[in-house]
Formats: sequence, C-alpha cells, structure tokens
Amino acid sequence: MYLWFLIGCVVCIKSGVPCDPSQSYRNLPLPSMKSLWEAPTKEKWAAELELSHILQSSGLSNLGDLLDTQASASTMSSARKLDRWNAGVDTLGSLLNLTSMIL
Repeated sequence: MYLWFLIGCVVCIKSGVPCDPSQSYRNLPLPSMKSLWEAPTKEKWAAELELSHILQSSGLSNLGDLLDTQASASTMSSARKLDRWNAGVDTLGSLLNLTSMIL
C-alpha cells in the first residue's frame, strides 16, 4: 500500500497536476522502527515492540498523523514528534517522510 502511495505522489501521469493523495492513505499505520526490524533476538524484538507502542501512543501512529505533524512542524510539540520519528525510521520511513513533505 505504501508503494502505491509513493508512486502516486512521485509519478504523475497528468503533467502539472499536483499529488492529491486519497484520504484512505491517511489511515495507513506508519511502518515500524528500524530497530524493530533489525532486532537480533526474540527478547530484543519484544522490547523494541513495547517501545514502538509507546512511541505510537505519543502521537504518530498513521500517515495522516505524519502529514499533519509536518504541516505544523514550526510548533515545539510537532518538532519533538518529528524528531522522535526521524530518529528511528528505516528507508521506507525516510521515503514516506520525504514524499509527504512535497504534498
């Protein structure tokens, strides 16, 4: 699903038409943090999963949250949320971050 969102925002069939992502994309959960994907043991994975639930409860749990937070990045609370998100994202998260900034 993320792939379709990224393609829809980066590749435009009609020239001069800006990306207008469907509202359905806003409900996509954000991908897990890099540390969760790269956990070497089951115990480390469980600890990272718990941490990811804590981070999600702090405000960024879906793509709509990321878009809204980036739109208000000048506020201190939004800047903190983005800092936490950017500190742990993987390549897919970085692509979503960049793509959502051009919307």
